[in-house]
Amino acid sequence: MNRMDPHVDSYDLAAGCLCASTGDDGLIVPDVAAAEDDDSGEAPSSDPDAMKSRQRFTYHIVEAARNEIITKLSAAPPEDGLALFGLKTSDRIITHAIHDPDAEKTPVSFKPRAEAHNQWLKRLNAVFAEVGVDGLDFKGIVHSHPPGINFPSYGDLEFVKATLSRSKNIGATNFFMPIFCRGRLYPYVVTYPDLSVRVATLKVI
Repeated sequence: MNRMDPHVDSYDLAAGCLCASTGDDGLIVPDVAAAEDDDSGEAPSSDPDAMKSRQRFTYHIVEAARNEIITKLSAAPPEDGLALFGLKTSDRIITHAIHDPDAEKTPVSFKPRAEAHNQWLKRLNAVFAEVGVDGLDFKGIVHSHPPGINFPSYGDLEFVKATLSRSKNIGATNFFMPIFCRGRLYPYVVTYPDLSVRVATLKVI
């Protein structure tokens, strides 16, 4: 993501294949700008070879957060996931990966609890504010897929479209969406509104 809004401490998540949520309690995505977008005019594609040729984004993740992702998703059936958070002042650094054991999950869908994540984030940022330190904001969602599907599905793109089209998320143009498949992380960024899937680089720090 690029140029995180320093005032956003929650995010607004809408309906999609990841989940089917029509409630008012949603997840707010920080206002971002796609400074690294290109002018190729290519149609959105979920083909892995096409995505490799359009690599643009580099994210960093602390080792503890990466390990949390691997541990939780390795121990669970496909369609489980974690919300990704990081410092407000660092738009592409992931510091926390928060698993929601009470999320609604089926063999083909994953619905995170937006309200629970927002409550955790607000409590943590209140502590940061007391000591005059910038807090965290939302960076994206990582979730697992069945074997052979190591890239975002059509339903995942619809989920991003529904999320970023919500009024609270006006101005958000990138959604970090790593896919966990067969023990490996495959990092992607979905851009909005064109819903292009970009291969990302994820470096452990």
